[in-house]
Amino acid sequence: MLDFVHDTQTTHRHLVTALSQPGVIVDLSAAAERIDPVPPFNPALLLIAHTLLDGETSFAVVSDDPALHAACVSAIAQRTYAQATDVAQADFIVVVANVGDPAAAIGSARRGTLEDPHLSATVLLEVEQIAAAHDDELTLSGPGIERTASAAIAPAPTWIEARNEACAEYPFGVDLFVVDRSARVLGLPRTTRIVAKDGD
Repeated sequence: MLDFVHDTQTTHRHLVTALSQPGVIVDLSAAAERIDPVPPFNPALLLIAHTLLDGETSFAVVSDDPALHAACVSAIAQRTYAQATDVAQADFIVVVANVGDPAAAIGSARRGTLEDPHLSATVLLEVEQIAAAHDDELTLSGPGIERTASAAIAPAPTWIEARNEACAEYPFGVDLFVVDRSARVLGLPRTTRIVAKDGD
């Protein structure tokens, strides 16, 4: 059983590490294995929702599978008391299993304002696998990275251009947590510059 105090506090520390040290991959599998599952919802996504969302926040789920979409919305709403809304209004956007269109969701996400940049959205983006490096390598630079860091996401991400456009005018932007099927998480804050291997 999930320890809602200890496990969510530990998860929160891992997420802070991922966002403050882009390129560092954190492992949430220990806590994710203890959460009451809602198949086929990725337990790590549900764990992050438990940790970050509450009754004062809103969320949207992006998926082309109606049954999966409904299961995810119901699970998040029932367990966090957060309010479901559309992508353009959501505090948190959950893109499930890359079934939906991550680029469209990221492009529609709130980017904050000059007065309130913190009012931007956070995207939880599920992928098959995150690794330290392979043929689809990404080069990361910016605050929290000594020189550059590398990471790889499989399948090859098609949403990097949309993410870079959303984060082109600091302090506007969106923060991302990329979550894979093994409960590994890569944080990509708005301050991180991402260059794909093909130079896009």
